[in-house]
Amino acid sequence: MPKAYGRNQAARHFELDSTMVGHWIKETEKKLYNWVIEQRNKALAITFVTIRLQMIEILKKENMLPEQTMELVKNFHRFVIRLRVKNSIEPCNIFNMDEMPVWFDMAGNITINPKGEKTVYIRGTGNEKNWFTVVLICAADGTKLPLICIFKRKGHLEKSVKQKFNDNHVNLAVIPGDLTSICQPLDVAINKPFKDHLRRGWHSWMTNGGARYIATGNLKCAKISEVYSWVKHS
Repeated sequence: MPKAYGRNQAARHFELDSTMVGHWIKETEKKLYNWVIEQRNKALAITFVTIRLQMIEILKKENMLPEQTMELVKNFHRFVIRLRVKNSIEPCNIFNMDEMPVWFDMAGNITINPKGEKTVYIRGTGNEKNWFTVVLICAADGTKLPLICIFKRKGHLEKSVKQKFNDNHVNLAVIPGDLTSICQPLDVAINKPFKDHLRRGWHSWMTNGGARYIATGNLKCAKISEVYSWVKHS
């Protein structure tokens, strides 16, 4: 599956009819929904992990998940299980961590505008390329840990950073490329609503006069404290 996960992009990538792809999506979602209802009728607990595993089973039965992808998923799960058994790791000590870029300017490229205009301009503060990193972390027992904002540091896959993890007896299980939508709970359950709340905070700040004009005639950038407040409440 290409990195652009939209229906039309997927259809073009696999040379399929986009309407048919949309039909497949609806069918698989319906099957997953019915499975969830069936499990709840039995009073069985449903988690994001079990939902993800069930969706994989549905896709596999419908021959919609490539065999190579299935093998990568199985290998990753085996690796995590071996680590957990070997080190007697409890769910409260198994963490999913995801780094997410946050821009100081989140104007986007969509707006409501009267018909007929050839050029539609969306104003920002000119800081579309200035960003920092937010680290989201949750535990396998459902606990959400305090977020971390990084303004200037090395990534978690840098050799020196991995060595620090090792020195502190932390085992890393790096999710294989293109499998975050299958193996990472944060990617599916948290990231999108988090970003949506973040954008709402920025737009509220803009529309309520937060971005006042400075001497040069440009709009001022949001302060770090203001952006952090949006992050905290997202």
